[in-house]
Amino acid sequence: MRVLCDSDKKYLLRIEHDCDCESPADFDCQWKIYTFGNRLITDALKSRFLDDNGNPRMWLRNKIRVGLAFPLNYSEHGLSNYAVGHGDFSDGVVVWEHSPSEIGAKDVAGREKDCAAFCEEYTRWANGECCGYVIEDATGELIDSCWGFIGEYVIEAIREALPEDATEENTEIAGECKDITSYLPVFKAKGSVDRQ
Repeated sequence: MRVLCDSDKKYLLRIEHDCDCESPADFDCQWKIYTFGNRLITDALKSRFLDDNGNPRMWLRNKIRVGLAFPLNYSEHGLSNYAVGHGDFSDGVVVWEHSPSEIGAKDVAGREKDCAAFCEEYTRWANGECCGYVIEDATGELIDSCWGFIGEYVIEAIREALPEDATEENTEIAGECKDITSYLPVFKAKGSVDRQ
């Protein structure tokens, strides 16, 4: 338990890296990424998806036709990047393995957009953009904490969890991920109304 040194600070907000954040592919009703090639740890058996000529197998062609599978585009330029590809299956495939009724989008364009959003989220997770927060009062008493956020989702959760009287002036922000608050405001604007 850490007691704040600065006597005018009422709260301590720590935003820390979460090295145990669950993969978005492990959530219920999400896309599944299968990579082809030896540079990735999720290497899949290519022959399950492609024939000897490198063409998608019949079951995969049917999923592609209705927007329940897309080619995967994978690249590394300092960080990894997973994205929906077009036509080439050399990097892998992204497949919806649940019932088609469980995906929100009902047309191919909407499903591609959904898959692209998943790939973006998966990229953030793979690159370690995962964190959690702890909010304590000046005596070190725990007010709230939560972990497992990927990307900027942590900011909205912090806004909801901070006490009503928490301000930039009376709250110390610390932790290895505190820089996220330099471009995303954590405190509600003065005079703003909660969205509920």
